[in-house]
Amino acid sequence: MTLVVNNENISNEEILSRYGEQIFNRYDKLRNEANDIIEDNSNEKLAIKVDLNVKIVKDKDKAQLTFRIAKDGEEPVRIIKELKDTNLTHCYSQKRVREMVTDNLKRKGIEFKLSQYDLQIICNKYDLKSNEKYFYKHQLTNRWGCTQQLVDFLTDLILKKTDIINELKNEIQNKKLAPGAKEF
Repeated sequence: MTLVVNNENISNEEILSRYGEQIFNRYDKLRNEANDIIEDNSNEKLAIKVDLNVKIVKDKDKAQLTFRIAKDGEEPVRIIKELKDTNLTHCYSQKRVREMVTDNLKRKGIEFKLSQYDLQIICNKYDLKSNEKYFYKHQLTNRWGCTQQLVDFLTDLILKKTDIINELKNEIQNKKLAPGAKEF
């Protein structure tokens, strides 16, 4: 159930008058269940999900909330044209990606085990972690999520050039031997 209200306190009577008896009864039931859970569990980590849906209107007088689209504004906002759930789009761990690439190559008749180091040097060479098409770094967990497109890219790369890992390792070794050289 989604109930959209301003951030000011709203009374039961206002909810009833705005949304009708059926919606109010559902809201009241859910609110009572939530209050019971909060009272029964004295857990400080108990949380609820809050979604705020905002619609942009041209007439400022019809707006209930105003904001600025600026990095340095008092209440800066960013317009998102398409919502993406990164838990769905970037659902693989790097370990799972390596396993899937290894399995894909095995099905193609190539015995190859992609290690974490192998994945890292490919990512560094092709700057894959800066491309949201392949990777997304979750801010809360500080972990990388990977996509199916990364699995496909790695599989195709290794199929086209089965010796790519050795070439990249040699390239790194040669750069280390050169004076003042940095790793790519």
